[in-house]
Parts: sequence; C-alpha cells; structure tokens
Amino acid sequence: MLENLLSTYDLAQPLIIEPVFENSNIWQINNNYIFKKSHEEEKDIDKILEINKFLKQENIPSAEYVKTRSGDYYITDGDNIYSLTRKINGEHLNLDGGDIKTARHVGVEIARLHKALKKMGAEIAYESDLTSELEGQIEQINAANIDISPEIIKACLDFKSIYKNLPRQLIHRDIHSGNMLFANSRLVCFLDFDSSQINARIFDIAYFVQSLLFIGGNYKKSGFINKWTEFFGAFLQGYNSENKLTEHEVQAIHKMCLVMQVSFISFYLWLEEKRALVPERVSLAQWIYNNGHIFTFKL
Repeated sequence: MLENLLSTYDLAQPLIIEPVFENSNIWQINNNYIFKKSHEEEKDIDKILEINKFLKQENIPSAEYVKTRSGDYYITDGDNIYSLTRKINGEHLNLDGGDIKTARHVGVEIARLHKALKKMGAEIAYESDLTSELEGQIEQINAANIDISPEIIKACLDFKSIYKNLPRQLIHRDIHSGNMLFANSRLVCFLDFDSSQINARIFDIAYFVQSLLFIGGNYKKSGFINKWTEFFGAFLQGYNSENKLTEHEVQAIHKMCLVMQVSFISFYLWLEEKRALVPERVSLAQWIYNNGHIFTFKL
C-alpha cells in the first residue's frame, strides 16, 4: 500500500522503506525522505503547511514538504492523510551532553520561533484555554482514586487567575527534545506543528523543561537535576535575550508545569495504553511542587 501512495511522488526507484520507530506511522524513504501518516483533518494539515511555509520565509528552521507529481503537498486515503518531507540530518538534544552554551542557544531559537509565530498572527489556529477543563480533569483524577496531594490541586486552581494575564499568541505546543534536531550543538529544525494553537507563550517553555525532567525519570537523579537547573537558567537567559519575558511569566512557569502534570494524568487515564505512566506523572507533579524554588530565576 505504501508503494502505491509513494508512486504519486517523483522518487528514485527501487524504494527503500524503513519504519522510523517500531509500530509507528512514520517511515524513512530511500534515506532521504520522511513519509508520515496522520489522522488530522485536512484543514489541520493546511495549517501545518502554512506555518512551515511562513517559518521558512522568516528563516526559522522547519521541515520542507515535498509535492506530488500533481502539485499537492499531501495525499488523502480515506480518513488518513500522508505527507512527505525531506529528511534533515541531525540528532535530538541530549541534556547529559548539553552545556550552558547549548542551553542559551536553544532558548534563543525558541524565542525566535515565538517571534515569528506571533508575527504570523492568530487567524491560522484556534485559541485554547488551558484552565477551562482543569476542574473536570481534577474530578476525573479523584474519581479514579489517584493519590495526588490537595496542595497540588489548590496550586493548579490558583493558577486560573494567573493564566488570564499571561501573554498569548500562536505557539508550537509540543516542544520537546524529540521535536527538535541538532547538528554540532546547533538547532537545524523544528518538527511537528500539528498541535499549534493560540495559548500562553510560556506554555512552550514549561512544556520543554518539564519534558526533560520526565524522560527516563530524570527528576529522580540528583546529578541530572544539578545539570538541569543550570541548563534551565541559561535557557531562560537565552530566550529573554531575544524575546523579553515579563516577571509575571517567569514566576508562572512553576505552576504551569504543575497544571501540565494534571493534564497529563487526566489524558493518561483516558488512554488505556498510557495508564501505566500515571504514577510517574503523579510523582513528577509532587517533585515539581516540592521544588518550586529551582523554577524561579531573576533575569
């Protein structure tokens, strides 16, 4: 079936098709292209294409989509949509090997991305209210008898008033090490704008830094935490040097990370294949709550 779909592109034969991950919907083609299957509606694919096109114009490193012979940027097959991008050689960020220079560079690049996305405007994506579903998520967690402390729940509910005053714009919304590629410690591509929406810009910052803590249970490793704290501080300094953060935003990052954990727990409860990760998210939420002091920086 993949061969039939790929026949609509002008690709060298014979085709060498390899899955990027086991049981994934992403394949490497001839070591030069990435072929992706998604279940997004066409309007969402159009959004992704428009964002990538604009970012290219703004010199922000992003994926290059390949047209079919008929000039289309994607193929529809029933409820599925397939797209082909040129493969970009690079590696995902490894914090263990990262240094302060790398941290500042990542901060600057995400700040440049945000400036470009803000310039693009708000018409391309819908606006989301992160706190609108918070009470329902808490009810779901309580109904499942998940042991999460009342202090965390109160901190999350208190965040609702803070959230209203945070600067909002078009953001990536899924920034983590897997969605960035680096070569020689320099960022060469932002990947996957599928989830882009209008939201608080520090959502991307909080999402990125908490993801580094979650991977492999890193937050439990004291040696890693020392590196992470230095990395986080330098990352924020890099971001702020390119795109000024308000003091209100910096102070809100800690509670933003807490709210994210509640959202993850609720989402994992809903997905059977993710439920085994719920205890780890609860543990991380408690760790974040207990260590609020290392989330606060003076810029």
